[in-house]
Amino acid sequence: MTGASETTAASSTGEPALCGNGVVEPFGPEAEECDDGNLEPVDGCDETCALERRVFVTSKLYAGGDLEGLKLADAQCANRADDAGWPEPLKYRAWLSDSTTDARDRFKRGRGRLVLMNGLILAQSWAALLAGQLENPIDVTEKGETYHGGVWTGTRPDGTAVPGSQHCEDWKTESIFPKGHYGDSNLATPEWTLSASWNQPSSCPATYAIYCFQSL
Repeated sequence: MTGASETTAASSTGEPALCGNGVVEPFGPEAEECDDGNLEPVDGCDETCALERRVFVTSKLYAGGDLEGLKLADAQCANRADDAGWPEPLKYRAWLSDSTTDARDRFKRGRGRLVLMNGLILAQSWAALLAGQLENPIDVTEKGETYHGGVWTGTRPDGTAVPGSQHCEDWKTESIFPKGHYGDSNLATPEWTLSASWNQPSSCPATYAIYCFQSL
């Protein structure tokens, strides 16, 4: 394995990072996000040393106000990931927008594929996800179970907040009067994040899941 002094020397001399040597080298045209010592493409760290990120839909359902804002929604994702025994559960965040924040801006995205809990690929990259190029729906929970139903998002397919949405008063109220926008977990079309259902937007006492994405 390359030592720390050799890595520093390579960086200072401008030599490119060497993917597959077991050392994460954060320099070069494309900084390495991982390096597991091989060039296998589907083992969590791909052949370009880009890190695959997990994505799931929660097994638990929430009324809009149950989320209590973006940070506590993130905590729900972290709790679900921790219960599943995954490393670094605090890196999981909710795919959720509010009146001041777009969902896409809440993640350090990276270069790697986005994968579901059963190993199926969701999208080849964040860019592909935001361009609507989903290969499978996000219908697998942290327990490995299938969930087909509504998912609170407040978010359009490009990752920006739905204009004019009340977001259940930024996900802090269960009043019947404010509304919140949701997606459908059984679809790989743009409706995965913004349903075209007749009752869109939904009343906040309705109970839906949330999507959780692993951030770098």
